[in-house]
Amino acid sequence: MPGRTIALAVAACGWLIASLVAFVLVARFGFFAIALIGLLLWFVCVRAGSSFDRNREHWPGYDR
Repeated sequence: MPGRTIALAVAACGWLIASLVAFVLVARFGFFAIALIGLLLWFVCVRAGSSFDRNREHWPGYDR
């Protein structure tokens, strides 16, 4: 089995789990859960962006 097929299967399972979690949150807490999911996504994106900016100065050829 090629590695690409395995990677796609893992990605599909991840999306399935994420959609089930989102569905359960919305079913449990109503549309307040959409705001909660948005805040969590914003938090993850900010953390990833700040780590990218910190590590960028260590790249060869990077000029401030």
